[in-house]
Amino acid sequence: MEDNLDFEIDPEIWTQFLLAVMGDKERSDELVKELVQKTGLPPEKVELIMAATVEYLANKTRSN
Repeated sequence: MEDNLDFEIDPEIWTQFLLAVMGDKERSDELVKELVQKTGLPPEKVELIMAATVEYLANKTRSN
């Protein structure tokens, strides 16, 4: 599978999505579990990355 990095995401939509998922404990736990399995990272790191991603996207949305 070839990586195609020639795309843009809508930071507002992704921020809303991640906040919704993170606000729902069951969905958040499922996402963390899946990301742990796929990346091999510990759950604490995955949660940190998710929080950092939300913060980054929120700041990007505010700057637009």
